[in-house]
Amino acid sequence: METDLSYSIRRLTTEDGPHLEILRRAYAAEMCDAEDEGEPNGFAATLLSEPNVHGWGAFINGNLVAFAIVFRLPEAISGRWCGLLDDLFVAPDARRQGIAQDLLDTVANYGKEQCWTHLRWLVPENDMPAIALYERVAEEAPWRSFMICY
Repeated sequence: METDLSYSIRRLTTEDGPHLEILRRAYAAEMCDAEDEGEPNGFAATLLSEPNVHGWGAFINGNLVAFAIVFRLPEAISGRWCGLLDDLFVAPDARRQGIAQDLLDTVANYGKEQCWTHLRWLVPENDMPAIALYERVAEEAPWRSFMICY
């Protein structure tokens, strides 16, 4: 039985690092189906201290249950800035409450206030629940994605 839980969304600070680190590791395990091999002392606080990294979190009863991490990037063609939503994750027990949609809205509104040219993100092809949300709120970009792994 699903219950509607009240949540709030706010910008994350470096003080949220330890809580973000726990959720980041859960996200990594879910995405990679393996143990996180990140820095043992916690990468999240370092990430949040970067000047062009913006993070938002959703909290239920003071506990971080979801996050969105956005990189502010120069957009060379327009000579302005854009946002790259690097990751958005909602803990399994907090899903189906509208949190992902509200995090996306929050990030999109922030980008609009900052006069970004656009907000973009990548989604794994097999992430069907997320793709359904993204197809409702955004248009598919006319680009293909490629990567070189090291």
